[in-house]
Amino acid sequence: MYIFLILLLLIVLVSSIIYYYYKLINRVLLVFKKKINNKLIIFLSIIFTLLSINMFSITGLFFIHFIMISLGIDLLFLIFRKFIKNNKIINIYKLCIFPLIITIIVMLYGFINIRNIIETKYTIYTDKDINSDIRILLLTDSHYGDIFNKSGLDSLKYRLDSVDADIVILGGDIVDESTSKKEMEYVFKVFGSIKNTMGIYYVYGNHDEQQYNINRSYSFDELNNAILSNNINILSDSYKVLDNNVVIVGRKDYSQGRDFISNYLKDVSLDNYLIMLDHQPVKYLENIDFGIDLILSGHTHAGQIFPVEALIKLFHTADLSYGYKNFVGMDAIVSSGVCGWGYPIRTSHHSEYVVIDIKKK
Repeated sequence: MYIFLILLLLIVLVSSIIYYYYKLINRVLLVFKKKINNKLIIFLSIIFTLLSINMFSITGLFFIHFIMISLGIDLLFLIFRKFIKNNKIINIYKLCIFPLIITIIVMLYGFINIRNIIETKYTIYTDKDINSDIRILLLTDSHYGDIFNKSGLDSLKYRLDSVDADIVILGGDIVDESTSKKEMEYVFKVFGSIKNTMGIYYVYGNHDEQQYNINRSYSFDELNNAILSNNINILSDSYKVLDNNVVIVGRKDYSQGRDFISNYLKDVSLDNYLIMLDHQPVKYLENIDFGIDLILSGHTHAGQIFPVEALIKLFHTADLSYGYKNFVGMDAIVSSGVCGWGYPIRTSHHSEYVVIDIKKK
């Protein structure tokens, strides 16, 4: 029944897009007082629709942004139509020039925005008996080797060192299917040398092992060796007790199947400040009963492409799509990531590294 409803929704959506393009094409033709075969208009409408629903291409992104912007302008024009008397403005509207220009601007903004990595800061207070304040540097979703490359990494390294972090967290999807073996080794060499006082800790994401690629450029063992040889601690359904009454817990990625938390946290004292690393922000509430104080995630890219974040919230595919939230006493932070995946464009939120200061109340 659920699959049937999804298929029905897709059919309605695709049919609506075809109809909308059909109306747009006719509207443009009326301005030029041209007539073409109705079958050709339908054919063009179907082609534009196919381009729009191909979300795995830049062309698809352009057309889907164009549709959403055009619909918004249509709504505004419908509301203010009686106040618009200038025929030139009306014809410009009918020719879809406004949504075309805005779409081009949005795409150019997205191209620049994904490469502009900002620093995001949070301060969290705890009742736990930590001996001193703790500064965490959180890096997720760099997807190194495609959009985020050597020049970007090298220029970012100085900024990361200047954070003066106590703990460095690599929260998954540092590399992906597009990363070569040489690139994989280089990014972990650089991230493994970030200035810190209490260690660097890594959890796998759903892309790091290139599990969506038939022809992998490195093996699981080569990935592990590159991580461990650069003094990075791998946490996979395991934990590490640090000084300062801090315990870092790392979970396997949700896509891989993982152990029950109770099987490996039963001997951990709740007097410690417990930090959990979980690449995907799902199943958060199950952590509260085990005394987790802070949970750190990535994966969502904060949507990356508008309106994906709205869809994440609508269908609740993540407990938190971006930012900070307190879940019944457990603090949670989801990063938008150092870069993005798939497209060299970010039209939703920003790229970032996250600095978290934990202070005793």
